[in-house]
Amino acid sequence: MAHEHLLKMLVDGLENMACDFEIFGKLLNQRAEVHDFPHLFKPTDYHPPKPFLKPPNYPSKEESLTRAVESAVKVAENYALVVAYFHLDSKPPDLLNPERFGEEGLLHLITSWQELGAGVFKTILKLYGERPVSPPPSPEPGAASELRLWAEAAAWLEKIAADSTLFTASQELSKTSKSRPKKNPSAPVLESLARLEQALHWTTADSLLVANALPYHLYRAAHTSYGTGPKKTVAQ
Repeated sequence: MAHEHLLKMLVDGLENMACDFEIFGKLLNQRAEVHDFPHLFKPTDYHPPKPFLKPPNYPSKEESLTRAVESAVKVAENYALVVAYFHLDSKPPDLLNPERFGEEGLLHLITSWQELGAGVFKTILKLYGERPVSPPPSPEPGAASELRLWAEAAAWLEKIAADSTLFTASQELSKTSKSRPKKNPSAPVLESLARLEQALHWTTADSLLVANALPYHLYRAAHTSYGTGPKKTVAQ
C-alpha cells in the first residue's frame, strides 16, 4: 500500500527543519568567532533526486530508506554531541519490533517524531531570539509517487546530516567526524523503518534535553564578558 500523504508530510517537515537548522548554524557562528575557532558553518546544498529515463524512475524504496537511515543516524549522533556539551546523557531508545507495528504504523511514528522534534527545534530558535520559518501547510502529494517521496526524504536527511556535521565541527564539539554516513547494502523495508523511527526518536529526545537546559545556559552566556570587550549575548 502506498503512503503518499504521510510521506509528503515527512518530506515537507524535513525541508522545513533543514531551513531552521541553517538559521541556527549561522547564528552560532558568533560563538565560533568569539572563541577563534578556525571554521564557520556554511550550509550545504540540497540535491533533489533525479528521475531515471526509464521506469521505475526513482530508486527502490529499500535503497532510499537505507540512505535515509544512514543520514538520520548521523544526525542523531551529532545531536548527542550537543547533549554531551551540556553534560547530559544521551542514549538511543530501544529498537522497536517492526512486525508489531507494520509499515503504516512505523511511518506514523516516524512522522510524529519528526513533527515533534521540529517543533522543539523552533522553540530552541526562539529562545535564542531568532525567528524560525513558518511550519509547512497541510500537504497534498500531488502527482508524486511513493518512490519519489522516499527519494526526496532521503535527500533532505542527507542535507541535514551534512549540515549537522559541519555545525558540530565548526563548534568544535568533541571529536567530530566530518565523514559522510557509511554506504550500506539496501535493507528490508520494515527493518529500515524501525531504525529510522529509532533515530528520529533519539534526535527528538535529545532536542528536549537541550531545550530544558537552554534557558539557564543562555542566561549565563548573556551575563558573561569575553575579555575586556562588550558582552556577547551568544552561547558560550
